[in-house]
Amino acid sequence: MQPWRTAGCNAEPAGQGAFGAPWLALPQPIAPSFNLGPEIIFAIVLIATLNQLDNIGCLIVMDKTDNTDWRRADMLMVGRGIRANGASDFLSGLFGSFPTAPSSANIALVHATGSSSRYIGLACAALLLLVALSPLLTMALTLIPQAVLGAISLYAAAYLIVSGIEMIATRALDSRGIFMVGLSLCAGLATMLMPGLSQGLPEGLALLAGDGFVVTGVCVMSLNLLFRLGTRLRASCELDPRQGPLNHQLTAFVERQGGAWGARMDIVRRAALAALEASEAIQAAGGGRLLVIRGSFDEFNFDLELLHEGEPLRLGGSAAGSGDGSAGAAATAEAPLDLNALMNIESTDADDAAELERQLDAAMARVSGVLIRHLADKLSSTSLGAGHAVLKLHFDH
Repeated sequence: MQPWRTAGCNAEPAGQGAFGAPWLALPQPIAPSFNLGPEIIFAIVLIATLNQLDNIGCLIVMDKTDNTDWRRADMLMVGRGIRANGASDFLSGLFGSFPTAPSSANIALVHATGSSSRYIGLACAALLLLVALSPLLTMALTLIPQAVLGAISLYAAAYLIVSGIEMIATRALDSRGIFMVGLSLCAGLATMLMPGLSQGLPEGLALLAGDGFVVTGVCVMSLNLLFRLGTRLRASCELDPRQGPLNHQLTAFVERQGGAWGARMDIVRRAALAALEASEAIQAAGGGRLLVIRGSFDEFNFDLELLHEGEPLRLGGSAAGSGDGSAGAAATAEAPLDLNALMNIESTDADDAAELERQLDAAMARVSGVLIRHLADKLSSTSLGAGHAVLKLHFDH
């Protein structure tokens, strides 16, 4: 049986070329050519940009796989990866090779097995270096059947899709974010399923417009820049009882702004629950009605402010923001709630019943303070004068 047919290749010249190559040979650098037209330069810049976009995504997936407490992209690590990839592209260009990029199939294998030891990476790098210096092994790799390559690609794609969906699901998305992700995917798939869409365009542009990866990347970057216009990192909303229950207005504000800012879903849920609990605590303490809710966001902080009438809210038995601690000492010395007397409140006189109700209200206020402190990472309540106060809730993002 002929050797190329044993390897699964039907073309006789390819088999002869593979097994006639030398075992070892050094690569021969070639002088770069700078006789490039503007359309070629545009294509190179666009492909290089999309290549770095793919590089960023692969690095973030690797970081998320290694870190069980992953919250956001480590941009210092991403910067080091981009610089390493740029240096590799520079050296590849000098040797007349193709641009380099992280292997999506290998990242999917890491995601599936959970093995991301650097020693495995170093061993694989040494093996690839050996293959690069052996024309015979390099040519033999080209004889891998398409069915095997398709199976590997399918296996890798399954894990990459799941990993990407998990990453998207960690952030709150508003209608603009959903539209950006969905439209970009649809544009890339349409290009792949209907290759005739790029016909009629200039030759250089048709080559780019016919690639699903290029079309998806361009749509993502363009829509992201477009939808970011007008997105402010500070927002406020006046609370009006005539527009519906205050609880619904608070929840709608937090969820709407969390989606517009792309905040993490768990932080948005905690912030909404804390705002609802704070609203009930303010009203139960007789602090008057809520007036305004304000929000601000950056990648590390999510803050809410509840402006209300009345005195500052006492949280956990102390007046947050009072600074002198006298109110906290007074609350600490307050008598504990008599549960037996509370169960038999109907048989007590009017004065004792009023005292029990006062103690019950104070106990519920302390419970609200504990719940708010459990939901928020930091909080304070201060007076603004003129019968107004503000409760500030801070969440580490």
